[in-house]
Amino acid sequence: MSALAQPDMVEPLERTQTASNLTDDERFALLEEMWRSGNVPRRGRPKKGSSQLRWADCGTTRQRVHEWRRMAEIPEDQFDAYLRERREKGKHITVRGILAHFGKINVRTADVFEGTPIGDLAEALLRRVEAVFSELNKRERYALLHALRFRLRCIARAVDLERDE
Repeated sequence: MSALAQPDMVEPLERTQTASNLTDDERFALLEEMWRSGNVPRRGRPKKGSSQLRWADCGTTRQRVHEWRRMAEIPEDQFDAYLRERREKGKHITVRGILAHFGKINVRTADVFEGTPIGDLAEALLRRVEAVFSELNKRERYALLHALRFRLRCIARAVDLERDE
C-alpha cells in the first residue's frame, strides 16, 4: 500500500478544498502522507479560523480510516486468498465481514443463552414466531421485528411499574 503514496506527489489540501475530485488512489496517498507527517484530523470541532483538516475534507470518516488501518494489519496473501474464496463461492464481500473473519473486530458468534433456562424459555416462546417469520417477505419481517421489540419494551415497562408500586 505504501507504494501508492509518493510524498513529493502529494500536495496538502487547503481547508476550503475537498477531496471529492480526487481518485481513490490519490485520496489514499494524501491520507497516508498526512498520517506520516502527523497532520491528521483531530477529534471534535476545529477551532474558528483553524486550517486543521477534517476527515470529511479528505472524503472519508474516522470510522473508515480505522477500518482501513485494521485491514492493513492483515497479511496480503491471506487477504487475497479470502477474497478469492468469497468470489468463487459467489458470496458478498464487506469490510465488516473481512474484519470479523480475521479477528480484527469482536463479533458475537454464538448465542450466550443457548442451553440455559432463559434461552430455552425464549426458544419456546418464539417457536410460533419462527414459523410465521419464514413465510414473510423482507419488508414484513422487518416490520414484525420492530413491532415485537416495541411490544417487549411495553411489557417490560408495565412489569417494572407493577413491581415499583
